[in-house]
Amino acid sequence: MKTRRPAAQPHAEVPSLWFRFRDAAFFAALFLILLLRVDPSLIHHRQSPVFLLASDFAAGFLSRPGGPLEWLSGLLSQALFYPAAGAALLTALAWAAAGLTAALIRGLRPSTRGGWVHLVPAALLTGLHACYTVPLSADLGLLAVLAASAAFARVPSKWMPRLAAYLSLIPVLYYLAAGFFLLFAVFCVLMEWVHAKRPAAAAVMTAAAVLIPPAARYLFILDPSAAWLSLLDFDRTAMATACSVLLAAFFPILLLLQTPALNGRSLIPERFRIRSPRLRFCLQTAALTFLAAAAAVFPIEKNNRLVLTVDRMARFRQWEEILRLASKEARPPLTVTFQANRALYHSGRLLDDLFTLPQPFGPAGLTLPRKFSDSAPLQESDFCWDLGSIDESRRWAMEALSTDGETPWNLKRLSLAHFVLGDTAAAVVCLNRMDRGLFLRGDAAAIRRMLRDSASAEADPAVRHGRSFPGRTGFIAFNGHTSAELDSLLRDHPDNRMALEYRVATDLLAGRLKDLPDFVRAFRGLGYPRIPRHVEEALVLRWALSGEKEPPPETRAVAPETVRRFGEFNRILGRHRGDRAAAVADLRDSFGGTYWYYAFSRQAAGRRAPARSSENRGSR
Repeated sequence: MKTRRPAAQPHAEVPSLWFRFRDAAFFAALFLILLLRVDPSLIHHRQSPVFLLASDFAAGFLSRPGGPLEWLSGLLSQALFYPAAGAALLTALAWAAAGLTAALIRGLRPSTRGGWVHLVPAALLTGLHACYTVPLSADLGLLAVLAASAAFARVPSKWMPRLAAYLSLIPVLYYLAAGFFLLFAVFCVLMEWVHAKRPAAAAVMTAAAVLIPPAARYLFILDPSAAWLSLLDFDRTAMATACSVLLAAFFPILLLLQTPALNGRSLIPERFRIRSPRLRFCLQTAALTFLAAAAAVFPIEKNNRLVLTVDRMARFRQWEEILRLASKEARPPLTVTFQANRALYHSGRLLDDLFTLPQPFGPAGLTLPRKFSDSAPLQESDFCWDLGSIDESRRWAMEALSTDGETPWNLKRLSLAHFVLGDTAAAVVCLNRMDRGLFLRGDAAAIRRMLRDSASAEADPAVRHGRSFPGRTGFIAFNGHTSAELDSLLRDHPDNRMALEYRVATDLLAGRLKDLPDFVRAFRGLGYPRIPRHVEEALVLRWALSGEKEPPPETRAVAPETVRRFGEFNRILGRHRGDRAAAVADLRDSFGGTYWYYAFSRQAAGRRAPARSSENRGSR
């Protein structure tokens, strides 16, 4: 007798609670990535968004396509100043993008349940913000496109309601989100062409989309690039380009494939389909884990993050933290070296510990070359303020205003500079703008108190510093003549300690030792308790190079320990009998933080590989 095989048991469905838990875990991972890896405060520092509660400020945005989205982006971007609040905001925007993507998928296939594809845009948005220059208008533009697309997908499939909905939505979307309307147009055209098989309706939709930017050019007086691509051309880095291209392509591809990734009906052969919903859930979860890991590992550009971190610390004068980070870098970027040297001065250690940090750029690491100053005017303004060139600090802040627009920091810098230089009317103009800014009113109130009360002004360290260097109104630009410019500052104010120490450090980094006796006398005149360590080392080296038996007068004040260590340095050097490469390696452990090691290794590198040295100079 033939036995009947038992019927296959249906696979148990995965409870919906598991999907919710998985989504929550995914967004918790994105929050931690944004908080710990990206750090939203660096996005705020890089973009410096200002938001003023003023009608003229809002009118400037509302008078052009994409302006409403930019206005809202400026408002929301204020939360990025605080890392946790910024990470929460970016995670919420990614969550909204995922929810709208899920709504769009359900509009295309009402039977769809669960899945993971809707979370892909959230991961791509996280990668996009790891580039630091991408504004929140990118998130908001994508959300506007997704909302419009999800609404369009739910319109009845007859051509007249679809066309009416499209023609109603596209001009509104263009005004709100500018260039993002192109993504919506592509989606709608493909939906009519591929899903509804109505090429005539798709052609009408295409014509309507093509006519809008030329019409906007005349209506809003825009150039062609702004009319077509405004808000889309937000970054040119490789990572931002890759993420934005993937985001732009994701939805049309999803539509063209009719969402096969959600159910496996089109692309996966019958025998390879996964029958078990639980196994499918586990594999999807593994894919999401990989996606989150990729978002955590790949987008971050180490040097870019380091530069922004150090620059932000310098803005808030966190000098010890800067030195801690810089000390971990074997060859830090130029701007990091510049800020680390500033940190050494403000910590009182410039001429004692200058060579404990890598100095691969020589004097250029003290005062940024002009090409860098032009691209970082606020950093140059901060440096000129520290150096006592207040009028020059104001000029660079004005330069920042003309290139970057109003930012919280340049408004504050300009108001202080105008006040210190006695231009009260100009200071009040800046303060009036700050009064209307979110999170700027406290700073504006403090400066207004100083305008009314001279005692409170004298109690402020920044104002007291600025007023200690009166009379400097000349044009200063550190563009290759650093020594002459520092000498000019010292002629005006011989008591300018920062100018003196930077002048000495410039000569040490350049290998010029002839003016050391004058510097020693200047240290004594300013009441330095001792000769700084690196100056002592340079004095001993200068004496050794002179060939004189008796030390010159300025060298007699050098500590005996410094002379003893120089003797030890020479004994190690002599053991290698001209093998400079071996000597550099042997001297590094005991003398790596000395001026002697810097001078010798610089000379050895120049003799050993002149071609490489020339290449390095060109790469600065």
